[in-house]
Amino acid sequence: MKPLQLPLIVSSLKQIAKSIAFMAIFIALIEPVMAHGTVIWPKSRIKYCHENPTGNHCRPCGESVYSWRSILQPHTDYGKHRNYVPDGQLASGGNPEKYGCLDALISWPTQQDWKTTRVNYGDIFVKWHNTAPHRTEYYKVYITPLDWDPSKPLKWDDLIEIGHKGKGPAEDYTVIKATIPDSYIGKRAVIFSVWQREFTHSHEAFYSVSDIKVVRSGGGTSAENPGDSTGGGDGDGDGDGDGDGTGCDKAKAWAAEATYLKGDQVTYQNNLFQAKWWTKGHNPMENSGPWQVWEKLKACPKTSGGSTASFELLSNQPNPFTNQSQIRFKVSASKEKLSLTISTLSNQLVKRLFVRKVFQTGTHTEVIKSVGLKPGVYLCVLKGESGDVQRRKILIK
Repeated sequence: MKPLQLPLIVSSLKQIAKSIAFMAIFIALIEPVMAHGTVIWPKSRIKYCHENPTGNHCRPCGESVYSWRSILQPHTDYGKHRNYVPDGQLASGGNPEKYGCLDALISWPTQQDWKTTRVNYGDIFVKWHNTAPHRTEYYKVYITPLDWDPSKPLKWDDLIEIGHKGKGPAEDYTVIKATIPDSYIGKRAVIFSVWQREFTHSHEAFYSVSDIKVVRSGGGTSAENPGDSTGGGDGDGDGDGDGDGTGCDKAKAWAAEATYLKGDQVTYQNNLFQAKWWTKGHNPMENSGPWQVWEKLKACPKTSGGSTASFELLSNQPNPFTNQSQIRFKVSASKEKLSLTISTLSNQLVKRLFVRKVFQTGTHTEVIKSVGLKPGVYLCVLKGESGDVQRRKILIK
């Protein structure tokens, strides 16, 4: 070798080393962008496998368990999830070649069951950790029915919607309030969660399956699952303030189409709420809590308040119910034409009870029968001809 060649070789080796280092940095930078998120409470199967890669259920997935944030479909055609995630592949998000171990069936009870998270019945807060946040079209939370058989493939028709959160900004952590009826106490179930990106940016969607055991108390921390809510619906005020009228009189009524910033106050169903961060379209009564966008400040006097509608949903008893429930509402205008329907938490129509029925001034009672409704959480929706709407959660055992 000629003496002059040695410096050239050394220089070339240095360039190669720099290139390798650059590529390593480049890969490290783009990896978080390629990653997205999963449910961390109740802990998802993929999150469990990431922490326990050699477990009996997790081992068949091999290195895929380290891509715990990437159970997704890149295109859903406006949320047509069934077309891209077949029955039996819900846990893998329609990617059985990578995440097929998550679709594994169990024969309950055996020692090979998926590890469960103990969850209180009533209101729970499902928490996503999104390492690459995106603007959101919606989140949906489902639960398997009471007669769910974990030894059979999980199907879309098995799922009952128990939580929903609409459009929102990109955020590292997102919490969705859901409700589990008390009829699930003592039972094993699956929580299935969908995160759909905002359609104007992408039709990408993410999927997560969590195994739970529903208990009467003692599941989760106070921030994740506070107390043992009876699941009595969204209510009309809980007496946590006598409402002197000062804040309530100054605040405007909440509007679904309006955008609110941190600190903005609104009234809704005779209660005063304050926004914790940017929000639009999030019903204050259904999105208030430790991890939710709205903070409930106090109850307002009946003379002030957030609704100018000439009718008001008062109560539904009993709730939860098995066969039927009585819905009570008050009408303050004569010959009011109202429609009453049952919908999912994401406002998909399930049943029409009456349409444009005429009511006189006073308090009225209607009976809702649960025929044809699976056990779960629904919305009772009372709507007037003017477009005013009142909603109340109902629980079917």
